[in-house]
Amino acid sequence: RCSRHPANPAIHPPFVCFCGHCTCTIRICFHFSVCFHSFQLNCGFSLVSFLFRIHTCIMPPAAKRDVGVVFFDLYSKENLLGSLLKFVGWETVNTKDEHRLFLVNSQETSNAKNLPNVELVPQTLQQLGVKGVQNCVQQAEQTEEDMFDLYALDLHNVLSLGVYHLREFLDVPGVITKQLILFSNLANFSPMEEELFEKLVKKIRDYDISLYIVGPQVRFLEPVYATEYFFIEKYAENIVLEKPTAGLEQAKKLVVEVSGVIADATAGLHLLLTCRQTAGSQPWKVPLTIGSNIEIPVRTSKVYRRDVHISVKKEKITDGPPVEEEFTLASDVSVKVDVQETVRGLSIHNKFVEVRNDNEIFQMATEPTFDVICFTYEDNVPVPYMIGEEGFVVLPNETSSASQRQFFNALVDCLSEQHKYAIVSRVYIRNTQPKFFVLIPDADQVPKRFMMVEVCTGDGVRHPVQFRRPDKPKAEVDKEMRDFLKDMDATNPEGTKKVALEPTMMMAWRDEKVLDLILEEECGVGD
Repeated sequence: RCSRHPANPAIHPPFVCFCGHCTCTIRICFHFSVCFHSFQLNCGFSLVSFLFRIHTCIMPPAAKRDVGVVFFDLYSKENLLGSLLKFVGWETVNTKDEHRLFLVNSQETSNAKNLPNVELVPQTLQQLGVKGVQNCVQQAEQTEEDMFDLYALDLHNVLSLGVYHLREFLDVPGVITKQLILFSNLANFSPMEEELFEKLVKKIRDYDISLYIVGPQVRFLEPVYATEYFFIEKYAENIVLEKPTAGLEQAKKLVVEVSGVIADATAGLHLLLTCRQTAGSQPWKVPLTIGSNIEIPVRTSKVYRRDVHISVKKEKITDGPPVEEEFTLASDVSVKVDVQETVRGLSIHNKFVEVRNDNEIFQMATEPTFDVICFTYEDNVPVPYMIGEEGFVVLPNETSSASQRQFFNALVDCLSEQHKYAIVSRVYIRNTQPKFFVLIPDADQVPKRFMMVEVCTGDGVRHPVQFRRPDKPKAEVDKEMRDFLKDMDATNPEGTKKVALEPTMMMAWRDEKVLDLILEEECGVGD
């Protein structure tokens, strides 16, 4: 019997046996202790398997990594279905991801906003798989293509529906990238009013949503290459619309405003899979403060992390009785000290600091902060003091005003001209000790930025280190080698190899080959 309720069918409704081969029912109460009032299985169904399935139903779902809303335009299925299926094939491997699928220009209407001709597919992409998505798209009835004006869709309404569904993941822990994806050539999408455009831009920025538009005929003036800020600043200037329309022009403007992606079917698939945040690379958006009056909205992103090398550790031997710990004097190990006479503490700056409780020194009541402590000449911070195993870049936030960006750029220029660095204190998360970093101005890049790395403090600082500047190498590179190196650089305008995407912006060729095999195996679709 349940410890909270009597056996009452109203409280304990019957459930059909999970095995699917019999008609027996089970009355279950989902409280701290699970009770079974009518438990009879005549089909040999494994009790262990049954309890495992009950356990998986009660346990919370696994933390999501990437979540997204995918809109697929049925008018574009002839050209974009292959790209959609490859994306689904990629996502079915990532079981922690979750993407919902909407069919646009469908005869059916089923969505939270009751937007006409937009149909929500009940299952996620990961649940449907490649074959399931192919069947959904091919079996869906689309609106008449010769009635574009009658069935014209508002780009604002469609994207706002995606933003509405992505809002539920704002406070979900573990989510890395929130993707809003539109597979369409935008043939029958009407532009939105300027006021609605500004509201949509603000929502996408505030919710930190990544926008991708895959399908329009787009050409790149220069190869798209990767940087620590997702190439967006220069990418936006690089877009050329082959057949510009009012809807396409506004879509391009939207992509520029929200740092999104717009590309054709081939390049769009690569950018869709490569232009996403990796674990630990999400921008940290705590403003940089100087004194008590100056606050600059910035975003700090990790751009480098040293990999942990393989090491050999001695295997612990657990056989035999446990070894008792003995305390001795540091000056004379032959003198034993009773544990009751010892005092816990730390040696800081050659002084002993007693620590009665770990919380006294290892925990603090702090909020996330990013404060400038001082400015100093670069000679005072030599490379050996830069002990951090991670590198960061500090850029103006997307929401920064023109005056705030101007102040940030002026600060970078000023420090660069005076050969100075900024020393900052950063509290990454609440109730943790601050760490100290050096901000190194980089005024030559576009946009201007600070490079940031952790510096040592206290006992880590020894003596000033003097370096002798290395002599320039006298080795000469012949013209043949120089031309070869130029051709290897996809971003070099003098190179003879012209490509749309730099190799780092493309999925690995092995991954693409595997996706082709998946599509051929499940759908009979070739490369």
